[in-house]
Amino acid sequence: MIILNKAQTTINSQFEGYYVGIADNSNIDPNSNFDSILSTKTVTTSGDTYVYSTVPEGVLQFSLSAEANGPSNSISQVMEGLTTHNIDGPEDDDLLNIGVFKLRKSIYANEAFKLDYLLEDAIVGSINQYRQQLNANGGPSIPFFLESADENSRNVSIMVNPYISNKYEGTDTLIEGIPQKKARVLSKQLETNAANLGYDQAVITDLLTEIGYADALFALGTFSNAQIKQKSLGDVPAKLDRILQAAKNEEIFEIDVVVEAGLGTAYAMSRAANTDYYDEFCNSASLRNAVDGLRTSNAIQGDAETLRNDYGTIFNRFQQFVEAPFLGGERGDCIFIADTFRQIFVVGDDAKILDDRTKNFSQHIYWAIRHQFEYENTSYATVYGNWAKVYDSFLGQQVWVPFSGFGAAAMARTDAEAFPWFAPAGFTRGLVRYANDICLNPNQKQRDELYKSNINPVAFFPSQGLVIYGQKTLSKKPSAFDRINVRRLFLWLERPTKKVSKFFVFEQNTDFTRTRLLNTLTPVFEKAKNNDGLYDYLLVCDERNNTPEVIDANELVIDIYLKPTRTAEFILVNFYATRTDANFEELIGTR
Repeated sequence: MIILNKAQTTINSQFEGYYVGIADNSNIDPNSNFDSILSTKTVTTSGDTYVYSTVPEGVLQFSLSAEANGPSNSISQVMEGLTTHNIDGPEDDDLLNIGVFKLRKSIYANEAFKLDYLLEDAIVGSINQYRQQLNANGGPSIPFFLESADENSRNVSIMVNPYISNKYEGTDTLIEGIPQKKARVLSKQLETNAANLGYDQAVITDLLTEIGYADALFALGTFSNAQIKQKSLGDVPAKLDRILQAAKNEEIFEIDVVVEAGLGTAYAMSRAANTDYYDEFCNSASLRNAVDGLRTSNAIQGDAETLRNDYGTIFNRFQQFVEAPFLGGERGDCIFIADTFRQIFVVGDDAKILDDRTKNFSQHIYWAIRHQFEYENTSYATVYGNWAKVYDSFLGQQVWVPFSGFGAAAMARTDAEAFPWFAPAGFTRGLVRYANDICLNPNQKQRDELYKSNINPVAFFPSQGLVIYGQKTLSKKPSAFDRINVRRLFLWLERPTKKVSKFFVFEQNTDFTRTRLLNTLTPVFEKAKNNDGLYDYLLVCDERNNTPEVIDANELVIDIYLKPTRTAEFILVNFYATRTDANFEELIGTR
């Protein structure tokens, strides 16, 4: 049997990663000790040859084995309880329990370094391709073959030798319900009970000499050193294309928001630094020249132009993914949140640009951001002009992270607390949670400058905290779609419209069909109108737009006219001093 590392995970220098354990049914008697897994084998070197090392039990926050009445939730107990029914009888001798565990640094330990575990996959099945099991929900029996049982696993794929699985024999080899091919794991339990289980003790001893014990968790994946210089980014645009290509089918994947998560910074800055890896603390001369080249009110050129174009390569792939097909895009039902360059705001570990008194907002922040996005023009994307500081429990320190994740969180909260057509900004829905600081705290004039360039500011207000203070898209053409709430309103309305319309394809193009389509769609638009999404709307699907020529072309047309509500982004308050005897009604009427 071969277990493939489908997720291509790795093990780091602190033993963190995915591990796999295997147990047979010879050690699942509830009265026996839980001792299917007795050690943890990891890898500490990279290369073609695996060299296993034992993880010291002192770094484990959990128990590997336990007595029958001992501590609960040991790895062995979990392994022996992967099924909801008893499988310790001879009729189940061809079954294997396979558990995939994620070992990670514990957040509950009292010591600096302890590993905890999560059970990621529980796979139980037979080595027999023709084995069936009863369906718990009733109906026909269902496959119980290991290669079928791994279908829902994100981490592993299992292959059983076809000469063992009876694939070529075309039947299962059972005698009086007992499988003749049994699956056994070389363990201390098997060594002790070999005679009782019907095995030649000498054979077991020879196997242990040649192979060794298998009653352990074994590392799933190769060793990966955590050194930055060994983390090659590879061909980022090609990798991004493959990922987005897999998710472009809107009928399978419902996506509302896509975030850049700093990918453009990592790719463009690594190329500016002439490295295959991304080092956020890098301050090489070539990288400084590229970033400083953005900080001019004139047209950029040279390294700065290359930097912007490299970022545009990443941005354009996201843009094409989210835009509508009639614009040359792919999905047309989600919005993309881009990120500014980290190096515009922060240098090195924690040096904010504007903490240097020789630097100023207009030159070093505003023009740099403006040049980064000066070629981007779409209502399907937005950007927030900041980076945020959060606590990284793995590193045990504060780190700067891109703001797109916080922007997506604000949109998600808006959807949960109100509706997508409400602006994810301001003191009601734009509060930033779980961020400890921001790179830039713009004043009102600076916020206005950013907003004029379609960059949404994020600012700190003493009484309210961190607040998203803008909701513009990157559309350079003044229209209703230069606001996030309007774009997301249309995205929200278009999705059910598409879903409903497909049920009318191949129906008779008659007044009755067109009326049914109108009646089906009207509640969707009424909901938006009744909840402050629309001032009004009109659906037209009759002889006015379904002329004989349209009908003869086997088409049915529905025109939708919308008056989207606008947000009050600027509150103008006027004060007037009047005479003591003035009549307010007369003053208002004569203005």
